[in-house]
Amino acid sequence: MDGYIPGQSRIMHHPPVARCEICADALLEAHGGVVYRDSALRGPCLNGISLGMLSAFLGEPASIGRLMRLDEALTRRIYRRLIWDELGADRLPPGLDLALMAFALEAGPHAAILALQDALGVARSGALDEPSRAALLGLEAGPVITRIFAALSAHCLALGQLPGRALDELRAAALGMAGSG
Repeated sequence: MDGYIPGQSRIMHHPPVARCEICADALLEAHGGVVYRDSALRGPCLNGISLGMLSAFLGEPASIGRLMRLDEALTRRIYRRLIWDELGADRLPPGLDLALMAFALEAGPHAAILALQDALGVARSGALDEPSRAALLGLEAGPVITRIFAALSAHCLALGQLPGRALDELRAAALGMAGSG
């Protein structure tokens, strides 16, 4: 027996490395392809990775040509280092990890943690601190995921971007991972 309990999402039994890969799969599926944004904040993107994110990952200014050559393996490494690791997503319940990764991809890990803290109703420290982790214990993730995606939609609208199909797909995937879909 693999520890699976009927009615419970199988994703809960995947180790954090596998969960990161599952989240990366969802992000790649939702954000795949070159996306030029009107926002001066993000500029051109490939697989949801902006020129600024690629530059931060490389430790030097990246060109649009380098961004256009971004392959899936490097995209996954960027997701892991700049988002998953920064969020401490291995300490998050399944589904909530994807919700925060989606938020961080658009607004950064700090803003994602603030959105989580707002959704949990705990003090805003900007870090996955003890009060935040305590609020996650025994949590039904579905309503929190819904609040995080509502905050992400509001963030996009504030930047003059209409929340698109990618956010709808990611919300559905996160709710499914949490067993709330």
